Amino acid sequence: MPRRITILGTSHDLQGAEKRKSSVNDPTFSEAIEFLLSGKDFVFEEASGCGPTIAEKSAHEKLGPGHYLDVDPSRADRERYGIGDTGGQPIPIDFLHPVNGYLCPEYDLEQEKREDLWLCQIEGKNFTRALFVCGYLHTFSMAFRLRQAGYELETWYYMSHEKLCRKEHKS
Repeated sequence: MPRRITILGTSHDLQGAEKRKSSVNDPTFSEAIEFLLSGKDFVFEEASGCGPTIAEKSAHEKLGPGHYLDVDPSRADRERYGIGDTGGQPIPIDFLHPVNGYLCPEYDLEQEKREDLWLCQIEGKNFTRALFVCGYLHTFSMAFRLRQAGYELETWYYMSHEKLCRKEHKS
């Protein structure tokens, strides 16, 4: 029976990582994790050493110890794996009103190294059906990698724009 992975792409701010500087409390994300964790026997996550996260806590509670793996090294540990900076400093689109948005450069070759590492770690674990939580920018590139490696896939996306936006909105 081929191994199956359910990918959930989301914002890192929604993952509930306790050591992350910015985090948004979103009970609906917890419900999404519970829903997607049903029938799974392992959880992988791009948590970058910032956990525990909502997915990690759920995995320990539902599956027990040894069924969760943060596949992404922390920023401080990435050099050990030959991974450099994965992105540059955000640049405001409107310098006079920086709250209007930013352009953020991403370095695809360094991101590729991270994803290669994640794939190696996933391949090294024994599971039948897993949940993989990652940043939304990795959703499809990881889906392509995992499918090419022989996994069956299911791909989901969760984004709570209204909870992530820090601007005031008119009702």
